[in-house]
Amino acid sequence: SSMPITFPSEKVVVGYWNTRGLGAPLRMICEYAGIEYVDQTYAQKVKEDGSYDGSCWFVDDKPGLLKHNPLMNLPYVVDGSTVVTQSNAC
Repeated sequence: SSMPITFPSEKVVVGYWNTRGLGAPLRMICEYAGIEYVDQTYAQKVKEDGSYDGSCWFVDDKPGLLKHNPLMNLPYVVDGSTVVTQSNAC
């Protein structure tokens, strides 16, 4: 389920789809460093027509995070008021 992101937070938030993928190294770094963090995962649901519903990310959380980082994407890390995201933008 989606978690509203609040600033500042006492814990780092790591966000990614509910798969290992690109979010795994971020979670591993937090574990290795002993940092308390929130593992914010997003689950895509299969719709009746066989397509996927990713609204938990695209509708629920991404719009609010875009206010803090205009290149918002998954994976991301929120540390207080700092929002860092994966991007191929140049």
